[in-house]
Amino acid sequence: MRREPSWPRTRPSRVGPPAGLISRSLRTTALVTRSKVAGLLKSGLITTGLITTGLITTGLITTGLITMAGLLAAGCGPAAPSAFRPAGAAGGDGTIRAVAESLRGTDVPLAILPSGTGNLLARNMSLALDNVASSVETAFNGHARPIDVGVVEAERADGGRSNHVFLVMAGLGLDAQMASNTNALLKARVGWVAYIDAIARAVRDNNRVKVRYSVDGGQQRSATVNTVIVGNCGLLPGGIQLLPDAVIDDGVFDIVAFRPGGFVGWVQISVKLFWENGVLRRSTVGRRIISMSREVRALRYLRGKELTIRLEHPEEFELDGDPFGEAIALKAHVDHLGLKVMVPAATV
Repeated sequence: MRREPSWPRTRPSRVGPPAGLISRSLRTTALVTRSKVAGLLKSGLITTGLITTGLITTGLITTGLITMAGLLAAGCGPAAPSAFRPAGAAGGDGTIRAVAESLRGTDVPLAILPSGTGNLLARNMSLALDNVASSVETAFNGHARPIDVGVVEAERADGGRSNHVFLVMAGLGLDAQMASNTNALLKARVGWVAYIDAIARAVRDNNRVKVRYSVDGGQQRSATVNTVIVGNCGLLPGGIQLLPDAVIDDGVFDIVAFRPGGFVGWVQISVKLFWENGVLRRSTVGRRIISMSREVRALRYLRGKELTIRLEHPEEFELDGDPFGEAIALKAHVDHLGLKVMVPAATV
């Protein structure tokens, strides 16, 4: 188990965090943007003195690197045991994913300051949204909760391979096209509603993907789908339960494949997501009604610890809402309890 180096009291001459505290990949990750730094300054979480001490340098503001350990060392928060020195990340799910990739498998917990478009991880973990004071309180005085991490190995068309992690969902087909088609300017202005425009364009194109897949090393099967989503958790904005049985720390993926085949199929999918998952599941009677209804062919649910997919042609894929290019094959497995996330003390 990796030992976290100590952070000595910062002197004015220091120009950044001590070597070894944070991995190189984490240093280059945009944890907090300039605008977010300005917001944190305004909230009082970061003082101008913290910048002048050299704990946060101009270069670090540019990359957005801010750690809760650094804030503690500078006296910006109450004292905390040495075992709980979280790395703080302010941003959306893509930013949180990038930070988690560096913290996975370490004893350093991740403290989340949700400030993105969907904030799906925060929603699924019932963390405070748009409340800096509550997020900071959780970071300093909360508890570290272990959660699962999805690990994806992508095989590219040229034979190259790359490994990535995700915390919420990974997808290909329509789901990945949606991530790629989302207008960044519209997203900044109207938030997650911008995805509706991307969904409409992706559905209009009606691209179908031929896949061969296997779950947990079982029999290989073939299917033609519009999208495949592998979930670590299943709640979407608007209270939509895409994967109603998903649990973030059960060591198992929940998987859904969309294969509408036409207008009627899309209607069936809509009824399943918005009516059954969104309304009926909230009551005992509703769940009883669901148990008596037949599964629709347009929507297929699976569960497993490992999913292997090979595609007929290279297709785009996404991780936690960010496009990651094209792959000819994907292999995903669960790293059970591979990351610690700070949650309010009352929830543990």
